[in-house]
Order: sequence, then C-alpha cells, then structure tokens
Amino acid sequence: IFFFLRDGWSTFVIALSLPISLIATFFFMDQFGLSLNVMSLGGLALATGLVVDDSIVVLESIAKARERGLGVVQAAIVGTQEVSMAVVASTLTTVAVFLPLVFVEGVAGQLFKDQALTIAIAILMSLIVSLTLIPMLSSLKAKAPLAFPAEAPHPEWRPDHRALKPVAGLRRIIARLFGLLVLGMLTLVTTVFRLLVKYVGQPLAWIGKWVIKP
Repeated sequence: IFFFLRDGWSTFVIALSLPISLIATFFFMDQFGLSLNVMSLGGLALATGLVVDDSIVVLESIAKARERGLGVVQAAIVGTQEVSMAVVASTLTTVAVFLPLVFVEGVAGQLFKDQALTIAIAILMSLIVSLTLIPMLSSLKAKAPLAFPAEAPHPEWRPDHRALKPVAGLRRIIARLFGLLVLGMLTLVTTVFRLLVKYVGQPLAWIGKWVIKP
C-alpha cells in the first residue's frame, strides 16, 4: 500500500481499517454464535485481503477531490459521496457470493457456514469503516495519496471595526472554554470508568468465580 500511495499517513489510514473491521467482526460473530474454529479463522484470513478494498477506493476518490481544489473537509465529504454507491454495490455483490452458503444444508453447510458468514460480516464491517472512519481520518490531514500541496491554515477572525472586537474576543474565549469543557468531560469519563473497573468490576469478578466454582 505504501509503494502505491507513497504517503505514510494514507498508508496508516488504510492499515487502520484492517484491524478495526476484523475486531468488529468478532463482536458480530459472538452475536451469531460463531466460535473461533478452523473454518471461521479461514474466513477471516480470506477477508483480510478484501476489507481494505473499499477503503482504498474511498481514499483515492478523496485525493481526486483535493486535486480539484476542494478543502480538506469538503474533499472528504464530496469524495466519499461520489463513490459511495459504487462501493456499496461492489460490497453487496461480494456478500451475495458468500452469504447463500450459510443456508446450505447437510455436511457442506456445516463445513462452510462459519466461513461464509464470517467473510460476509467482515466485508460489511469494512464497508461501514470505509464510509465513516476513512473520510474522518482523511479530513485530519491535508496531504493525501497524490501529494498535492497542503491547504493553508485559516486565519483567525480579527475584525477591523472597533465595535466588533469584543465579539471576536468573546468568540475566542468561548472556543477555549469549549475545548476545556471537552477535555474535562473526557477526563471525567475516564476517571469514572477506572473507578467502576476498580470498585465494581473486580468484586463482580470475584463473586462470579465464587459462584461458578464447583
């Protein structure tokens, strides 16, 4: 991927879609009652090369939108919209190949059901990741696969009229307070989560071990 895209950030974005899609697949495998056996792991191995296809297509479309002179965020939105239907159609076509194997009965169904369902889930997860995570990460950095020039930073609003200067100052204060508020909320959520794990999770684990213990 790095050889073709020639950019470290774009390679990181594409590479990040791979573990996220597979980890999300584990959750739905558990919901469908699938275990990690030879067939399901084989399905994950086959899906490994498929889950990055949609992400590469979306990222390339965003790069083309940036070449046309669009901004970073606008290019992420427009580039994703241009290929969204094509990506959905190609993904559903691939799913339509494997999903009917889930309904096969007999020995063949028992052999290939886990594998086919795992591949279908992984490909659908890659579709969601390519339409959500990839545009978001692409909008965080101006440089994209084809190495077009970076977008100049937006200047801070400084009004010339004296009556509007207090408004600009109030705007900067509100922006800083909002940033501190978000940081405080993240800190609070992290602290509460750690306290729950420490004072609630461990006793529940001990109780569970005591109950399950024969």
